[in-house]
Amino acid sequence: MLLAVGLWTSVGANGLSRSFSPILAPTPLPVYPSYGENPDLSQPQGSGSIDSLSPTCVNAVPGSGVCYINWYSVHLNVAPSYIVTMTFSIDNRLRANMQGFFQHEISLNHRMFQPGFGVTCGFPKSDSPTALGNTYPYAIRARDSSGANYSNSGQITCPADVIRLYLPLITR
Repeated sequence: MLLAVGLWTSVGANGLSRSFSPILAPTPLPVYPSYGENPDLSQPQGSGSIDSLSPTCVNAVPGSGVCYINWYSVHLNVAPSYIVTMTFSIDNRLRANMQGFFQHEISLNHRMFQPGFGVTCGFPKSDSPTALGNTYPYAIRARDSSGANYSNSGQITCPADVIRLYLPLITR
């Protein structure tokens, strides 16, 4: 839904000084389907595997409040079937959806999702001396051509970081 602000004009000392076009408010972020923590157990489970090595959460720009979650590598093997879909979700929000591989296995490295999936770092926990921020559940799911499901899930904790804004002091 877009919100439009009507045409606005200002009158200065010399008459009509400016005319501004309608300003459009930003479009709200799309709502992604929610994926629960457990895979759909009514579907057959495959004999293949998803290996996700070294999930990391990095704060690339201190003071920005933004961290990036990425994996060093992800390997999926579904032989003898073919990979149909593979999804990545973080905090039950779909972040990547890949479809139609037509191959038995795939390896993804950290450069394929560079810099990673953006999340909020979070405030430091008061009971933690290590200054850790938010913890996010993640799930990597796949389905093969025989209808079998594969999943790999876990949690990752990000370093604490908050946005610091310094506004100028204006006195009248």
